Order: sequence, then structure tokens, then C-alpha cells
Amino acid sequence: MGPNNFTEDDKIKTIEFLNFIAKRAKFDSMSTQDIIEYFRLLSFMQQVLVPKVNSHILEITRVVEAPKVDETLVKEEPKKKGK
Repeated sequence: MGPNNFTEDDKIKTIEFLNFIAKRAKFDSMSTQDIIEYFRLLSFMQQVLVPKVNSHILEITRVVEAPKVDETLVKEEPKKKGK
């Protein structure tokens, strides 16, 4: 994985940043148009950007091993003769 690939941590930090801005940011002297633009951009980040980041994460988060098979229970199929 290269430095330009998204990781699970990138997604978490993006969400933390958006939540931080949404909860704590205080803007003085914003016009109604500015407030509408702020919420439009915040909505875009939450509904469009975060899902795109999530779908482009190229990180192995868990390895699942196949269950062990009891070799005594496995039957070999007879080989078919070619024509």
C-alpha cells in the first residue's frame, strides 16, 4: 500500500473532523446564504465523500482462515477416461 491509499484511520479521522466542525465551530457574521452553503458542504462531506473514502480503502483489516477439513472424510472422485 502506498501513501496515497485510503486507510480505515483516514475515514475515522475524516468523520471526527466533520463532527468536530459541526459541533464546535462558531462563525460570526455569517449571512443566511453562508449558513446554507455551510450546511450544503457539510451534507456533501457526510453523504458523498465519506462513502467514497470508505469504498476505496485498500487495507487488510482482518484475515479469516478456512476451516480445517478432516482428510479422512474427503473422498476422491474417480477419474473419467477421455474419449
